[in-house]
Amino acid sequence: MSSKIRVSLEELKRLTRESLRALGHHQDDLQRMVELLVFAQLRGNSQGIVKIPSGGMNPQKDAGEVEVEHETPLSCMLNANRRPGIAGLYRATEEAMSRAKAHGFGLVSWSVCFLERGMDSDWNLIVLKRAGKGGLDVEGRGGEEDRGGSGGTLKSKAAGLHGVCTGTGAIGFYAEKMAKEGLVGFVFTQSPELVAPYGCYEPIFGTNPMAVGMPRRAPLDPIVLDTAMSAIAFFRVHEAKWRGEALPEGAAFDAEGNETTAPEAALKGALRVFDRGYKGSHLALMVEVLGGVLGGGAVKEKKATRDWGSTVFCFRIDLLGKEGEYYDKVEDLVERLKSAKRTEGAPEPLLPGERGNRESAAALSAGAVELDAPLVEKLRELAEKGERGEIVTTAAAL
Repeated sequence: MSSKIRVSLEELKRLTRESLRALGHHQDDLQRMVELLVFAQLRGNSQGIVKIPSGGMNPQKDAGEVEVEHETPLSCMLNANRRPGIAGLYRATEEAMSRAKAHGFGLVSWSVCFLERGMDSDWNLIVLKRAGKGGLDVEGRGGEEDRGGSGGTLKSKAAGLHGVCTGTGAIGFYAEKMAKEGLVGFVFTQSPELVAPYGCYEPIFGTNPMAVGMPRRAPLDPIVLDTAMSAIAFFRVHEAKWRGEALPEGAAFDAEGNETTAPEAALKGALRVFDRGYKGSHLALMVEVLGGVLGGGAVKEKKATRDWGSTVFCFRIDLLGKEGEYYDKVEDLVERLKSAKRTEGAPEPLLPGERGNRESAAALSAGAVELDAPLVEKLRELAEKGERGEIVTTAAAL
């Protein structure tokens, strides 16, 4: 079990920003990335700053601008041109919101070309080095099938729109963003092969999170569901690995199909769906289609090509009736839930997102958070380089 360090919120933002700068991220993307990573961190979400030293935020050289490839008044398809997943989904959310506000409904899908090979075959951070004029070369371990030849530079099989990407972060952030504007919002995000279908041990699905945001009358927080289809979040496995902790029983398989609680074995094997049954498996498939197929992502060799997508849509409440009636009924429903008769010893029934909102409010009130010491040390090391304007050459993940 690692020790904890108390870090002020200002220091948290600085460490996050400068660590991302050290990784070589575009200045225009830093603010949004910091905003989203800190949002997750304050809520105890595994999509927080642990993503930085775990290889989940490595940038791609020669990233371009996010482009609209196809659009109608109600919809559009985006090509993120190797920009970070957070930058791409942030833009997609804004596009969907602008259409919904103008026309009542907005639908946006996208695929983001990103890392040629940001993590090795065990999903560890590989080494980046400055290469000539503004570029980044990639060094490190990885399977021979991902190399341009024995010992060569790691290459992607992808081209054009189909490429590689980082994660989009805590997608509840985007659902909340839409709900705070009075829009009912949905987000579906595909990810690489990490999760086995029910009855199998070969990873086919991603963790495939989905988020739904339901507006409430201000100043009440929206109701926001943000859930993955896996029994445990991917970056929770990384956290357990560098903390020296075991995974929950029944959450993962090793490469031979045996149940395991060892993080390293799980990273070489597969995670299980959240209910260890057909329902979770079928929901994972639906997100694979909604986020991946509609988003333009790959459905085969996702991890090898680093090509996966997302879909966002939202709509105005007044499309379906009276706004005031909607808000009244939502509060009636919340009141019924909160006053429901509980079984003996049961905790307070919480709304989706309520636990995280409370944690965030407590952290904001305290002006500080408790972080694992190894994580803070790694971020400080990266941040020092970022402040000196250096592009990082890192060791493997924590």
